[in-house]
Amino acid sequence: MKNALICFALTLLAVSVQAQEVPGAKSCPCVRGDVNLVKNGDFSLGNTGFTSDLTYVAPGSSGSYTQLTAGKYTIATSGINHNGQWLCSPVSATQFLVADGATTDKVAWRQTITVQKGKKYNFCVQANNLQRPTSGSSYKEPVVKVLINGVQLIAATTLKRLPDAWQLLSAQWTANAATAKVEIVNIGVAGAGNDFALDDVSFGLLPTLPSSFNITTQDVNPSDAFYNLTATAVNNTSCANIYFTVCELSNPANPASVVSNTLKIYPNVNTTNFPGFANGTPGIFQVGKHYRIMRIVRCACYQESSSTMIVSFTQGLRQAQTKEVNSFALPPQELKQLEAIRN
Repeated sequence: MKNALICFALTLLAVSVQAQEVPGAKSCPCVRGDVNLVKNGDFSLGNTGFTSDLTYVAPGSSGSYTQLTAGKYTIATSGINHNGQWLCSPVSATQFLVADGATTDKVAWRQTITVQKGKKYNFCVQANNLQRPTSGSSYKEPVVKVLINGVQLIAATTLKRLPDAWQLLSAQWTANAATAKVEIVNIGVAGAGNDFALDDVSFGLLPTLPSSFNITTQDVNPSDAFYNLTATAVNNTSCANIYFTVCELSNPANPASVVSNTLKIYPNVNTTNFPGFANGTPGIFQVGKHYRIMRIVRCACYQESSSTMIVSFTQGLRQAQTKEVNSFALPPQELKQLEAIRN
């Protein structure tokens, strides 16, 4: 028996998934530091780096702090300095945005960020109802939503007076343009209340898990026209949406030219010998034909990625021939099959 070990490196799978907020779903970790693409997301630099449709007023100083009225905001160190009913302090740094909401819908915070089309990003903001927990039900609770390029990312969310705590709003977004205009909108309401705070705004690329794998070929018998393959991930991954796929190709120059009824998908495994392929266990591969093998990683809170190789076996050389595939569009039917088994 002759074995050949082939290592294949990471490429990216160009499969777009629409971002949406899922009520009750676990948020992805918010980005921090240099990987945060938001400028002045913690408001430590004051009223800079963003725009607002509310009216800015200077915060004032000890003994003469500005008292906010409807439709106005400031960058503060404490809520109570600007309204005796406001109990709130910044989440992490020393300053945050406090606002007395308007009677009509207004963008409280806006920033345009350069992004990479097709990549997945994570957005986070901490929001709080500024009213004291004991202020009573006559005070209207503020409602905010988040838009990217005018499309809703996070649905209208009520900031509850009780419990008196910061509320994390977070969602993922796949870039469909070169820029992302991120807007935090306050829903207008008349009457007392609608007072809110924002802090720790962040927006950054989701990380990528490696999808590279090794292939070992087994030359079953030098006189045979068949051989076996074993694929093993270089880095084991334990999320619910990892796959190996294999298919025969009609044209080795076109990785999308899948021979009808040859595609098989092996979910949630880090190694496989492709049982059932060509009715064999392990799978049977024929000398002289070309096969496409992929490893697809589609874990929550990570970029979608894949590695791909085309494998053939030349009987005279008695060794596997491989070709890297950097990127290509999966056939619609194959995408449909992958989505059908996605958790």
